[in-house]
Amino acid sequence: TPTNGVFIEAISEADRFWLHGNEAALTILPNFLLTGIVVVILGLGLILFSIRYLAVPRGATILLGFFILLTLFGGGVGHLAVALPTWAFATRIHSPLRGFERYIPLSLRAALARGWRFFLIAACASWLMVMQLGVFGLFPGLSDADAILNVVFLFLLATTLLLSLAFAGAMARDL
Repeated sequence: TPTNGVFIEAISEADRFWLHGNEAALTILPNFLLTGIVVVILGLGLILFSIRYLAVPRGATILLGFFILLTLFGGGVGHLAVALPTWAFATRIHSPLRGFERYIPLSLRAALARGWRFFLIAACASWLMVMQLGVFGLFPGLSDADAILNVVFLFLLATTLLLSLAFAGAMARDL
């Protein structure tokens, strides 16, 4: 099926569970099948690269390249809230943490170091909530689509902040 333009909706109007459940994306590819295949390949490539090669020289730059390709070829835009902090912290791999040491008090570093696992688990749970809300729009006590959309954005912000705390905590633990 042709995409009929650069901006697409991964969930068609007939298949939506709620008003805002369209999963907007953009793609420079001309059809949905090709877009889907390329996004799956890029996603798997991103996972494999992150597991095996992220710490190599220029690894953060290649990671950013994967995120850009995913965005251009139909991987959506919501992942950028996670991608940008991940890339920013990846640039610090094998770098001295002098600024972190200098500007973050020891007591705060100790608290971050103890809490990095909690922050990571909470960020993953928050991200799963973003995905569930984005597709199904189900949140206890809410039925207004605009209110649910605000909750989606709140969880997206929480995911970004919790992920940043997890990364900062891991850096503090390294110190």
